[in-house]
Amino acid sequence: MKEANLQYSRGMMLATITLGILASSQAASAQHTGDVIIGINSNGQLAINPTGFVPDDNYFTLPVGGVFFPGWADSSPGFDHLVTAQPQDDIYPMQSGASIHLEVVGVDPAFQLVVLGNPPQFLDTPGESTFLGDHTLHEHLTFHINSDSPDYDPDQCVWHASFLLYDVGSTTYADSQPFTFQFTNIDLRDADGDFDEDADIDSDDFAALAACLQGPNETPTPSDPQVGTCEVECINAFDFDEDFDVDLEDYAAFCNLVASE
Repeated sequence: MKEANLQYSRGMMLATITLGILASSQAASAQHTGDVIIGINSNGQLAINPTGFVPDDNYFTLPVGGVFFPGWADSSPGFDHLVTAQPQDDIYPMQSGASIHLEVVGVDPAFQLVVLGNPPQFLDTPGESTFLGDHTLHEHLTFHINSDSPDYDPDQCVWHASFLLYDVGSTTYADSQPFTFQFTNIDLRDADGDFDEDADIDSDDFAALAACLQGPNETPTPSDPQVGTCEVECINAFDFDEDFDVDLEDYAAFCNLVASE
């Protein structure tokens, strides 16, 4: 076990029990649209339901982790199985015999996936994997931004974690395409044009909009030190149409907002 993770050895049983109860209660409930919902496509490849939580299309704010998880951690979003076929999206339920695993493709420094148990697993290296379940899987692992890691960068605000799904069961489904979570320690909010959150919209906010304006399907990357460098701050202020970019549609919404005041 890595030195940075030795701190978890004591008291992990309590953490296992506490978060295990949470995971069990979630697993017993109905299918969650907030989970990553797994099925197969018509080519027999593992795939993610586009009407659930799609990692590549979303940011997820991790709450403060507490004693056992210094930094930020959460057991959501989870992984659930598709119940009803959705031919319009080319995704179908898995069949009996599946044995689905989650493999690490790559993660940012100071991020790890924690599999609770005795002992727990800490996955942060490409090729490491864990068992999710069979064709009726519903599993909640723990995503953790470790502020005690020597690799933790306090100026970072988004951590990327890429995975793929594979099957070692008799169904032998093809591996999924890799998918990437975008975790942040900044609370997401509805866009209001107030970048500096000083309760007004002024020339400073307009300057921030110009720096954040990256275009459709592009991650905002402001380089102006007066604006900041975190894409989530741009999205919070200016992503009016909630598509995780800042483009001309958002610019028009900002102008309409200013004109209405």
